[in-house]
Amino acid sequence: MWVYLGVKPVPTLLDSGATCNAIPEGVACFIVSLACWLPAQGMDPNLALYPITRIEKYTVVAPVVGVFAQRPEMGTRFAIILGVEFVPLNKSSGDHGNPFRDIYLKVFPNGTANVPGLLQGNPTLDTPPFDLGHAHKEYTHFLQDMNVHLPRSEWQRRSGQRELMTEWIKQEVGSGSKGADVIRMTTEQCQTLSYAANEAAGVVAFYDGPAFSLQPGEQAMVPAVPLVELSESHTRSQAVTGVSFEATLL
Repeated sequence: MWVYLGVKPVPTLLDSGATCNAIPEGVACFIVSLACWLPAQGMDPNLALYPITRIEKYTVVAPVVGVFAQRPEMGTRFAIILGVEFVPLNKSSGDHGNPFRDIYLKVFPNGTANVPGLLQGNPTLDTPPFDLGHAHKEYTHFLQDMNVHLPRSEWQRRSGQRELMTEWIKQEVGSGSKGADVIRMTTEQCQTLSYAANEAAGVVAFYDGPAFSLQPGEQAMVPAVPLVELSESHTRSQAVTGVSFEATLL
């Protein structure tokens, strides 16, 4: 997922198992440099777009709970609170109405983490009213507390994964008995078949709204948003056209 700091896109790793939000020291230094550069370009530090809200220095080294907790170099001495801009579909950084949120991140010492941007975990991804309420959708990251969809930059990797799965299935089927009339499909094979069917049919839209339930046999008319290819440029977070239409759920 991509978020924006001072109108600059920053990659963000979402990890619901992480015990804290974190940022490598090198990335934090880059953001500090950006914050020093922006006023010279005319940005008021009091604007919501300004990337840094506060920097803290711990008087006692803060312990890290998790996989590398026993490594003494993982103790954190600093934290940074960033004013993060979440840019919804069909919006650009700086557009009116884009939601902002101050995110508290521990600064991991240089050389102890290779995350290329931010790491968001607990409590940021927790459900409302505790925090953002992150949920995976097929093509988007949905933040329930803000009621916004952000493009999933990683979904295009599915094509390569499906190709590998298809090749693996061919090898498995080829190694079976030649006279078999029935082949029992595994869960992975069923998923691959489902993906192939969606791709053949052409997934053209997704539902952008609150969750609801349908009983067997019920139908509902819901607003849907047509889907197009995600742009490779991160200067504009655009994945769909702005036209809505009606779709039927069976």
